[in-house]
Amino acid sequence: LTNNQIVGSNMTLSLLPAVFGIVSDISCTNEYQSFSFDIGTTAMGILINCCERNHECCFKVAACSTLKKQNALLFLVDFFEKNRDREDIESQAFASYSAMLLGFLVQASDKFIKPVRNRIQDNSFQVLVQALRDFIVLQCKAKMITEDSLKSLVRVVDFLQKADSKSK
Repeated sequence: LTNNQIVGSNMTLSLLPAVFGIVSDISCTNEYQSFSFDIGTTAMGILINCCERNHECCFKVAACSTLKKQNALLFLVDFFEKNRDREDIESQAFASYSAMLLGFLVQASDKFIKPVRNRIQDNSFQVLVQALRDFIVLQCKAKMITEDSLKSLVRVVDFLQKADSKSK
């Protein structure tokens, strides 16, 4: 998850719309095949790494749209919600990655909070928070998360909870 090299994410900046396009194309399938899952999680991983610490990347991703001209933020909320209640591991992975990416985007700018909150279930970030918590627990049990990644995700969870409490 952690991308400490701003230079690397800046070099990727021009590729972000294409990477986002891969994710939106894969979302059109109802059943994830092994190849599409691998490509989709790789693309999501690139977007997450770029957006984790680089707000310029966040704005670039948020400015993307799908082939159907759907805004990136709204697409990601829909993609998250489509996958979060499904039982297969591929869908759960996409839900977790979508939650992470949405968290980093919302954390990057207050202007992203309202469109995401208005689109998400119950107009609350609680579903994203729960998905991130579940992901953190799974990664910790599997010993597959670094301390930096854990801190980054905890910051996102805290931010989303504070953003929800400010709206009440």
